[in-house]
Amino acid sequence: MVIERTVDAPRRLVWQMWTESEHFAVWCGPMGASMSDADGNVVDPAGRGMPPGAPVATQIIVELSDLDGKTKIVMTHEGVPADSPGVMGWGMALDKLEARVAELLRSKLAANGPSCGRIVSDGVLEAAQARLAA
Repeated sequence: MVIERTVDAPRRLVWQMWTESEHFAVWCGPMGASMSDADGNVVDPAGRGMPPGAPVATQIIVELSDLDGKTKIVMTHEGVPADSPGVMGWGMALDKLEARVAELLRSKLAANGPSCGRIVSDGVLEAAQARLAA
């Protein structure tokens, strides 16, 4: 199974969603489900209601490409057929990833008050106060 998605966020921030447990625990898994507990520990297949014999581990390859401040995700989940329910589950999980990224970007903008802000390529919020000359 291969899924492609473009996220309106810098690559560094999207990378953090995949690699930092406090973020991964929030978005990973279909809507209403999580693949990890509150501490970011992966829950085994039986604990997620999977049938006996479901693999405990599979390989997922994630490629992130910068697209002018946005990030293209190409995710390959080896061993999962393209017509499996896993496609829908991953689609929902990536929707949650996008929502998490948007929430973080909004909170950074809000924390900087009324200013002109922009997100730069490394994911750092850069804010400049506008001052009008009298």
